[in-house]
Amino acid sequence: AVVVISATAALGRGVQSRLQQIETGYTPSVELSHELEVKLERLQRSLQDAVAARDVSALAASDSIAAAFRNDLRAAAENPVIDEQDVDDLTRRFETYADLARGTSGAMIAGAMSEEVVASAREMATQYKRLRETLQANSQRDKVRAENAFSEVRALQSRTTWGTVGVLLAVVTLLIGISVWLTRRLLRGLSQISRSAKRLAQGVVEDPIEYSSDHELGQLADAFRSMMEYQRAVAAAAVGLARGDVTV
Repeated sequence: AVVVISATAALGRGVQSRLQQIETGYTPSVELSHELEVKLERLQRSLQDAVAARDVSALAASDSIAAAFRNDLRAAAENPVIDEQDVDDLTRRFETYADLARGTSGAMIAGAMSEEVVASAREMATQYKRLRETLQANSQRDKVRAENAFSEVRALQSRTTWGTVGVLLAVVTLLIGISVWLTRRLLRGLSQISRSAKRLAQGVVEDPIEYSSDHELGQLADAFRSMMEYQRAVAAAAVGLARGDVTV
């Protein structure tokens, strides 16, 4: 029982640890990657709408979206399964894009359409596209990692089940082996006592009983040995009297 419980507990701890990693790491990571994609798209659209409406005040909504994006990045930095270097790189690239997009959108709203502003708009679009592709790749990566983690949990659960079954079978086999050994030993002792009793009834007192133990059957064997010793003594006395030896 102790072996079964220990083995099951060890395997169970592995499953629990992996499930906790999924709950606190992989699942939030997948959700976070999706949220970053959505917020980036909303930020780009908000900037485009502000430029189209030539409304400087509309940039405040874009700033709010950018702030929410940054908050998500801070949450990503605390996720145990997300590489810190990846978060730092993504943060740097987003800040570069956000600063460029904010400045370029403000210039376009103000009516500036110089070659520099046009070039900045092209660069903004390029950075947005690359950033979006990175986020999409991260989302796909996180989904694969989460699926792999779930597969590992299923494999651990399967090993836990089969490991428990294997341990139980081993324990049962050991118990059966011990029971068979004890049963055979008891039967051998009973057989010796039974044979000696029959021989004693036939007058044979020289059939030794080799079986011994501390339990009741051993006590019975000791009693038979004592009785046989007594019978041998009585037989020896009878033989001595038959020979005229009255000192016996």
